[in-house]
Amino acid sequence: MRRRTKLSLAAAALVLVALPTVLARVGIGVGTDNQAAAAVTSSRPGYQPWFHALWAPPAWLEAPLFGLQIALGLALIGGCLWLLRRRAPGARAGGEEA
Repeated sequence: MRRRTKLSLAAAALVLVALPTVLARVGIGVGTDNQAAAAVTSSRPGYQPWFHALWAPPAWLEAPLFGLQIALGLALIGGCLWLLRRRAPGARAGGEEA
Protein backbone atom coordinates (compact mmCIF):
# COMPACT_ATOMS: atom_id res chain seq x y z
CA MET A 1 0.00 0.00 0.00
CA ARG A 2 1.33 3.41 -0.87
CA ARG A 3 2.22 5.89 1.82
CA ARG A 4 -0.41 8.38 0.62
CA THR A 5 -3.13 5.75 0.92
CA LYS A 6 -2.00 4.83 4.43
CA LEU A 7 -2.02 8.47 5.48
CA SER A 8 -5.48 8.96 4.00
CA LEU A 9 -6.83 5.94 5.87
CA ALA A 10 -5.23 7.09 9.12
CA ALA A 11 -6.73 10.56 8.68
CA ALA A 12 -10.16 9.07 7.96
CA ALA A 13 -9.96 6.90 11.10
CA LEU A 14 -8.95 9.93 13.16
CA VAL A 15 -11.90 11.92 11.83
CA LEU A 16 -14.26 9.03 12.62
CA VAL A 17 -12.99 8.92 16.19
CA ALA A 18 -13.05 12.70 16.67
CA LEU A 19 -16.36 13.44 14.92
CA PRO A 20 -18.70 12.07 17.64
CA THR A 21 -16.82 14.04 20.27
CA VAL A 22 -17.21 17.28 18.32
CA LEU A 23 -20.87 16.61 17.55
CA ALA A 24 -21.58 15.84 21.21
CA ARG A 25 -20.14 19.19 22.26
CA VAL A 26 -22.32 20.96 19.70
CA GLY A 27 -25.35 19.00 20.90
CA ILE A 28 -26.18 16.99 17.79
CA GLY A 29 -27.45 13.49 18.56
CA VAL A 30 -27.21 13.91 22.31
CA GLY A 31 -29.99 12.66 24.55
CA THR A 32 -31.82 10.35 22.16
CA ASP A 33 -31.83 7.58 24.78
CA ASN A 34 -33.44 9.93 27.28
CA GLN A 35 -35.99 11.03 24.69
CA ALA A 36 -36.90 7.41 23.98
CA ALA A 37 -37.28 6.65 27.68
CA ALA A 38 -39.50 9.69 28.12
CA ALA A 39 -41.68 8.63 25.18
CA VAL A 40 -42.13 5.12 26.59
CA THR A 41 -42.95 6.31 30.10
CA SER A 42 -45.44 8.86 28.76
CA SER A 43 -47.26 6.20 26.72
CA ARG A 44 -47.05 3.53 29.48
CA PRO A 45 -46.74 5.15 32.90
CA GLY A 46 -46.19 1.86 34.78
CA TYR A 47 -43.41 0.59 32.54
CA GLN A 48 -40.35 -0.82 34.31
CA PRO A 49 -37.22 -1.54 32.28
CA TRP A 50 -36.27 -5.23 32.32
CA PHE A 51 -32.55 -4.61 31.83
CA HIS A 52 -30.07 -2.16 33.30
CA ALA A 53 -26.60 -1.43 31.97
CA LEU A 54 -23.75 -3.20 33.74
CA TRP A 55 -21.51 -0.16 33.36
CA ALA A 56 -22.22 3.36 32.21
CA PRO A 57 -19.19 5.35 31.03
CA PRO A 58 -18.81 8.96 32.15
CA ALA A 59 -20.46 11.46 29.82
CA TRP A 60 -17.12 12.79 28.54
CA LEU A 61 -16.08 9.26 27.49
CA GLU A 62 -19.24 8.18 25.65
CA ALA A 63 -18.52 9.98 22.37
CA PRO A 64 -14.87 8.83 22.05
CA LEU A 65 -15.91 5.24 22.80
CA PHE A 66 -18.59 5.46 20.14
CA GLY A 67 -16.04 6.81 17.67
CA LEU A 68 -13.68 3.98 18.54
CA GLN A 69 -16.48 1.50 17.96
CA ILE A 70 -17.10 3.01 14.52
CA ALA A 71 -13.39 2.91 13.66
CA LEU A 72 -13.07 -0.73 14.73
CA GLY A 73 -16.15 -1.70 12.76
CA LEU A 74 -14.88 0.04 9.65
CA ALA A 75 -11.47 -1.59 10.09
CA LEU A 76 -13.15 -5.00 10.30
CA ILE A 77 -15.27 -4.36 7.21
CA GLY A 78 -12.26 -2.95 5.35
CA GLY A 79 -10.15 -5.96 6.30
CA CYS A 80 -12.83 -8.35 5.07
CA LEU A 81 -13.17 -6.47 1.79
CA TRP A 82 -9.38 -6.45 1.40
CA LEU A 83 -9.23 -10.21 1.90
CA LEU A 84 -12.05 -10.79 -0.56
CA ARG A 85 -10.39 -8.56 -3.13
CA ARG A 86 -7.06 -10.28 -2.59
CA ARG A 87 -8.60 -13.72 -3.12
CA ALA A 88 -10.63 -12.69 -6.17
CA PRO A 89 -7.80 -12.78 -8.78
CA GLY A 90 -6.81 -16.32 -7.74
CA ALA A 91 -10.39 -17.50 -7.90
CA ARG A 92 -10.87 -15.96 -11.35
CA ALA A 93 -7.65 -17.44 -12.68
CA GLY A 94 -8.72 -20.93 -11.63
CA GLY A 95 -12.18 -20.52 -13.12
CA GLU A 96 -10.99 -19.24 -16.53
CA GLU A 97 -9.45 -22.52 -17.63
CA ALA A 98 -11.48 -23.77 -20.54
